[in-house]
Amino acid sequence: MRYLVAAIVLLGSLALPWPTAAQTGCAGSAASIEPAISGALAPSGEVALRLEGAAGGAVTATAISGATLAHGEGPSLVLGEVGRPRRARLILGGPVHDVALSGGLAYVAAGPAGLVVVDVRNPAAPRLLGTLRAGEIAASVAVAGGRAVLGTTGAGAGLSVIDVADPTRPRLIGRAATYGSPADLVVAGSSAYVAGGLFGGLEIFDLSDPAAPVSRARLALPGAAVGLALSGSRALVAGDRCGLQVVDLSDPALPRLLGAVDTGGAARAVQAAGGLAYVAAGSEVRAYTLGSGLPALRDGASLGGAVGTLAVSGTTAYAATERELFLLNLAAARLDPAFAGASLGAARAVGLAGGQPYAAVGEVATPVDLAAGVQAGAGLALGAAPRRLAASGAVLYGATGAAGLALANTAAANERYGPVPIPGSVGDLQLLDERAYLAAGSAGLQIIGLTNPLSPVLEATVPIPGLARALAVAGDLAVVADGEALHTIDLAARAPLGTLGLPGAGLEDVALLGGTVAVAVGTGGLIVIDITDETSPTLQGSYPGFSGYAVLTEGSRALVAAGTRGLLVFDVATPGAPRLVGAYDTPGTALDLAAGNGLIYVADSEGGLLALRLLELPERVWLPAVRG
Repeated sequence: MRYLVAAIVLLGSLALPWPTAAQTGCAGSAASIEPAISGALAPSGEVALRLEGAAGGAVTATAISGATLAHGEGPSLVLGEVGRPRRARLILGGPVHDVALSGGLAYVAAGPAGLVVVDVRNPAAPRLLGTLRAGEIAASVAVAGGRAVLGTTGAGAGLSVIDVADPTRPRLIGRAATYGSPADLVVAGSSAYVAGGLFGGLEIFDLSDPAAPVSRARLALPGAAVGLALSGSRALVAGDRCGLQVVDLSDPALPRLLGAVDTGGAARAVQAAGGLAYVAAGSEVRAYTLGSGLPALRDGASLGGAVGTLAVSGTTAYAATERELFLLNLAAARLDPAFAGASLGAARAVGLAGGQPYAAVGEVATPVDLAAGVQAGAGLALGAAPRRLAASGAVLYGATGAAGLALANTAAANERYGPVPIPGSVGDLQLLDERAYLAAGSAGLQIIGLTNPLSPVLEATVPIPGLARALAVAGDLAVVADGEALHTIDLAARAPLGTLGLPGAGLEDVALLGGTVAVAVGTGGLIVIDITDETSPTLQGSYPGFSGYAVLTEGSRALVAAGTRGLLVFDVATPGAPRLVGAYDTPGTALDLAAGNGLIYVADSEGGLLALRLLELPERVWLPAVRG
């Protein structure tokens, strides 16, 4: 199944009275769930954020029908054919959680954007046909008999039955609540079978009256039911770390667990075809023979990473890890995965060098063509994963923690430089006037000379209490956050000026706006601090209720990478009363920001790199775009 759905399933499931881990027979660790955001987070709609481009992101869904292939990458639906898996892509209004192909159309469960219907008869030129929002987060979808059944998670998890006879105008027919959060579902005849996520088990709905779906039976299963397939009178359930669960459906009103198969790794997806069950298990795709007893292992093939999604059609399978896609010929004597392409993957940080956006993916800074949604050239090896990126001319620098200050020459991608050792641990950096200013943990503020950009020289150290984590610099003033306090520093004298303690706040990033500092707080949203008197910073206002990871300022606004809440835009013209005026829900966790070329670039853990344009409009705008 899908990487994103796993987290959504947990979120939607924990509000219900599930059996305990001991009752399931497959004990699991407790999940840590972020508190829900209060209604105060609804933006006023003074600005809109329009998605202009996207590249990469976790591969979150796959589908195959005949020669047509489809997979999700963050907010994009990527279309292709067997042998040519990347013909075109369609940027959607939400993350691709699931996709079903039927009759030349793709039906996409696109998170908060709901159901999206796309004409894929020409995979090189997909066309958006219609959309329908139903429930909070569309996470799974199945199609049969002119109807789509959409599984939604979050508040009010359930099934929505949708008439798609006219795909340009999907119409909601009926809806029913589910016991768990529908991580996967299958429609057969007049029944819908639902894998209910964490402790949701298997639930069976009668769709004889599509306007009023009725739950007829539910079977509690060990672990989390995250994938589902039918084979004759049996249901095959991917039970995550509890393996493959086999359920007898001879009497649909009384489903019965026959047993479980240890899949060796976490079972995330399952498909059945030709008397075999194919299971995404850990880093493998495994083939099991289906007989009268429990499935027996016949073959397996490693894909080199955790397999999160799997689709089967005829003798061809399409499987993916978080970043790589593979085709498997199921008619061959043994499973032999053939590499079919790669996604940029998750982005941790973003920076611009010469107007070119770079996404930090692991230890590599990758140039990105956001119009085409692909890597734009050779990646730059940094030697360690950066938390922040910044550039001066052709040289890109990275804050790489204990590894120090990484650097790479974008004009000579074949040249390799090891990170420059820096005392402490580099958590943030800013470049100004041929110097790099580093928040270096226990080593405080480090000032590095860049007269020769490829040969950094330590010029000075300014100690601060605590562990320096983030900073902002303007003129002769530096503001440094140590996680629990904010410090102002006179750069001319290279000496501390003032301190404002914020115990337990978890300060992640800071940005200057005249005499005001905007602070992204890991456990407390946005804090606004007045530094008009640089020797005595004072707290002015705050906007709690989300996790802040990065912040930048433009005009009188603060833009915050707000984790699972995406990108948030605040008006801080009145520092004592910051106002949320715009928002864009990114596919995963928004971790870093950069501005340039008239765009806001967002590094997202599941969505890859996104480019958004800020518009002065009375409401949010969503415009899908086809990219070749």
